[in-house]
Amino acid sequence: MGAYLAGHSLGLASALALTGLALPLGGYVLAFWLLSLGQLVGAGFAWVALNASDASTTAVVLALLVAGIGISMALPTVPTAVLSAVAPSEMGKASGVNSTLQRFGAVFAIAIVSSVFEAYGDLGSPAAFSDGFAPALGACAAFSLLGTLAALVIAPKPQAVADVEGTEIPAAV
Repeated sequence: MGAYLAGHSLGLASALALTGLALPLGGYVLAFWLLSLGQLVGAGFAWVALNASDASTTAVVLALLVAGIGISMALPTVPTAVLSAVAPSEMGKASGVNSTLQRFGAVFAIAIVSSVFEAYGDLGSPAAFSDGFAPALGACAAFSLLGTLAALVIAPKPQAVADVEGTEIPAAV
């Protein structure tokens, strides 16, 4: 199992560093494109879900490497997109709402994916685990697709960026 997760961790670490370097250069617009490219996580999970029963270790590691790259593109771009979309005086509220919604999303995703796993498999044997693992990763891929669709619906608006740049930061009291 450790070999499987090595691919995911390697993809996560390498792409996270590159995404962190690229975000300050592009801001709001780049954040939305990186967020939609974050669908790589869904592609990696979907590949594993569809091929889990007969895939080689190398193939699974490569698929999880793709998923790791995708999630590392998505994770830092959400706060950047949120904070770039609001006036400086509203950044505290926007950051709080973003953080709260990320926590709610994580809790609901864990609950739903765990339920999907339990419906199809269990921890009693390796075969039963595999029976639940593929549908659970399929649910993860579906959530990733929904997140990508939401990011594409909320397309960047050039006038919103101009409004943010022209806003003055109020003085501290």
